[in-house]
Amino acid sequence: MFQPLVESPSLIAGLGAIALMLVVIGIIDIRDRMRGGRETPPAPKSASYYRSMMILWTGAAICLASWSASGQDLGMMGLGGGSGWRAVAGWVLAAGIVGYLVYSLVRAATSPHTRADLRRQFTNAEGMDLLRPASAREHRDFQLLSLTAGITEEIIFRGFLISVLALLWPLWLAVLVSVAVFLLAHIYQGPAGMLRILPITLAMTGLYLLAGSLWPAIIVHVLVDATAGGLIALVDAFEEQDAAGADSAQPA
Repeated sequence: MFQPLVESPSLIAGLGAIALMLVVIGIIDIRDRMRGGRETPPAPKSASYYRSMMILWTGAAICLASWSASGQDLGMMGLGGGSGWRAVAGWVLAAGIVGYLVYSLVRAATSPHTRADLRRQFTNAEGMDLLRPASAREHRDFQLLSLTAGITEEIIFRGFLISVLALLWPLWLAVLVSVAVFLLAHIYQGPAGMLRILPITLAMTGLYLLAGSLWPAIIVHVLVDATAGGLIALVDAFEEQDAAGADSAQPA
């Protein structure tokens, strides 16, 4: 059953890198939660962003090196362009998602009611405070994190993990395990946060399987995260203006 891995020990190294990354994320999560219970000033989020970027780029580099060292073509783990009607359908679907993301930003920029709804959602969302940028620098670094996550997480959890596990198990089982591992990698967001990212996780996985290429999923993933940061920035930038408008709308 595990003969493909025995014949390609480099793939074991890649899986080991993913496992180690999960352990590191878990240790950091436990440490941060213990620290959160003390009366200490919150750490700057940019430090957390850069730490995550370092972990993700290292993991992606190891996965790419492991796959290449096994003699496999990078196109086989989704880094090709795809072909046929499925690739076209994947790109069309990705374009539709991007269009919706642009609409979401425009709507938030022009509608106080939309911003009010978003503000409530961000405030009530469990785990959001761990990631939500506040300062100008944090907003900038969050966009760098969005770029990093969109590229590296697709390579690690979709391209590499599904491709390796599909050498051992049926594709459907490899996909289910990759989804579970991806959610586990976001354990720091808590159960509610993991549940919140489940739909986008399934969407990215489906987009990859449909297109036969990681690139549509990478582009959508980057823009989904970047749009989230943009919505937070809009909500914060218009907070005083929206509050003033709400006060003026109250009857005297």
